[in-house]
Amino acid sequence: MHRIKEFFRAIKNLIDWFLVIWKDRQWDHYFIYVILRKKLYLMEKFFNSKNAVSMESEATAKDMKHCIEILDRLINQEYMTPALEPFYKNHPNYDWNKSHPFVPAEDGMTEWTCIDPPEIQEEMHQCYRNCDKMEQDDLDELFKFLRLHIQ
Repeated sequence: MHRIKEFFRAIKNLIDWFLVIWKDRQWDHYFIYVILRKKLYLMEKFFNSKNAVSMESEATAKDMKHCIEILDRLINQEYMTPALEPFYKNHPNYDWNKSHPFVPAEDGMTEWTCIDPPEIQEEMHQCYRNCDKMEQDDLDELFKFLRLHIQ
């Protein structure tokens, strides 16, 4: 009876993981985040169920949820919009397309240029640096949390 139960549990695992593995690719960190997110999601679901036997299962599930939220931001790259908010507050009429036109190049092709004044370019670059910092802060928080809690 135990072997039959384990067989069906294994089939359920295959079904649960099928799409994640099907879509997995080797070339980008995005796919690692998706796999880790799936594992934490399944663990969160388990620790929120009646099958969890730990007295700390509710807190553990909450911790998993927090990690999943960070992974969602990493997967969806949710950093540029908040990083650019200060820029667009200072420049509400800024038009990216007008500031970055395509112009003819020497080889007959076109190239993308930026005609913003240096102070605007620097302000925009600061937003990009803030975007990178927000992402790095999430990575640091996620992996610090995992390092402290995975045992």
